[in-house]
Amino acid sequence: MGPGRLSRPIVASALVLGALAVAVGSASAAVPTAIRCPFDPGSNVRATCATLRVPLAHARPRGRSITIAYTRLHWIPSPGAARRTPAIFLNGGPGNATLVPIAPLGAISPALRRADLIFVDQRGTGLSRPRLNCPEVARARVGVLERPGDPVSEARRVAAAAGACARRLRRLGVQPGAYNTAENAADIDTLRRALRLGKVDLIAPSYGSALAFAMIRAYPGAIRAVVIDSPWPLDKTGIATNVGAFDRPATPHAELLRLLDACAASPACRPTLPDPRAALRAIGRRFDAAPAAVGATGLDGRRLALHVSGEEMLSMLARRPSTTANLPGLPALVRGVADGDPGAVTSLVTDWVSGYARTPLNARNDIGMSLAVNCWDRGRGATLAGALRYIRRRPATALDVMDGSDLACQAWGGPRAPRSFNRPVASRLPTLFMSGEFDALTPPAWAREARRRFPRSRWVRFGGLSHAALYSLCGQDVASAFLAHLGTAPSTACVDPLGRIAFTPRP
Repeated sequence: MGPGRLSRPIVASALVLGALAVAVGSASAAVPTAIRCPFDPGSNVRATCATLRVPLAHARPRGRSITIAYTRLHWIPSPGAARRTPAIFLNGGPGNATLVPIAPLGAISPALRRADLIFVDQRGTGLSRPRLNCPEVARARVGVLERPGDPVSEARRVAAAAGACARRLRRLGVQPGAYNTAENAADIDTLRRALRLGKVDLIAPSYGSALAFAMIRAYPGAIRAVVIDSPWPLDKTGIATNVGAFDRPATPHAELLRLLDACAASPACRPTLPDPRAALRAIGRRFDAAPAAVGATGLDGRRLALHVSGEEMLSMLARRPSTTANLPGLPALVRGVADGDPGAVTSLVTDWVSGYARTPLNARNDIGMSLAVNCWDRGRGATLAGALRYIRRRPATALDVMDGSDLACQAWGGPRAPRSFNRPVASRLPTLFMSGEFDALTPPAWAREARRRFPRSRWVRFGGLSHAALYSLCGQDVASAFLAHLGTAPSTACVDPLGRIAFTPRP
């Protein structure tokens, strides 16, 4: 298998970043200030790292300001090569750091580095200041397993933690309502103008696609072409969106089942898990009757004694297809948990806990920024009472709802987006939509629906991949080919067929 067919994610190293620092004062001219790059770009890449002061609220350019940090990887053209359009990478989350975990990906990827490539720690995240972290919420979400109770009581504790975080941030001078996708988009355009880039390409996975949609609507003349990977359209709102593809009235774990059914249809994998539905029912019965006792290390290094029910196990398993690296071993993991194998149970639970300290690419996620964006962007009408009613009707999704924003938005407070913000976006810009066939967070159906309003778009589905195809070498090759040859179908020679995945057999 050649390098273009590799589909495993590229994992970059993590860096422990500093604590929250509030940047206040009046906005000044948009002049970048150089900083030391927080990663080694290598000897073959020239990188510029800097911060840029931007208005806290772009409607009040002379008011308070904040800083955003960015990295520019400079393309070194061969003699006589034509100038190429620079690209801005819009990271996911919302709330994920970018400069530390993702910018090195551009430095080592020939496919992504076809032109100057700019990475941004979006407002509220990473090296940008202030940084909206919420350890209160992370502790509360993990704490529902440390101090088990009925799902409604647990959900109330998580909502209260969100309110406590919002109050702490406001005491520090932060205005959480100013951290949203509309202001985020204005930041990116301010950076584009400060760097005198002219038109740019946008490369946008996951939440970055929501930011790209907002930029397409607000700044269409600043954009040449767009790559939208694992799209999250702006019109997808409410609890069902935050729970994602896990929420189906008849089968709450539809995406998990679709992957497990692919195993059952494979002669090599079928002996591992011949009846996926029976295995999931067995997990529910076994651990609802006697919750698993699992020891894990908490976010503060403290040793935790966790108690995990069957429904919570199923919620954790339903998260697994959101990362491509988890797909091959998932049937064997389900079989191990169904059989009560202590190693499988411990692996599942500890990985879920560690997810609050990192993202799949070892980035830090600033939960406060995630709540601020989601509550402004999509939280209109979200109430604690409504979220609790949802949990009572669908207890199997309780852990997922607690991990979303709808439950917390009322306690978080602040303004909400106008209704016009959540209308579907339409554009004639050249656009590539990309989807992993087993994406449990942003289902491929969302891409199919969104591209109907993009008459100059193409759509590539990647067999054997999950969320964020751009983190595979094949996804980078396809995106690069599209941007290099607008108007023609990008080569998909590296894309694996749908429904084919090399499952890891059970030991």
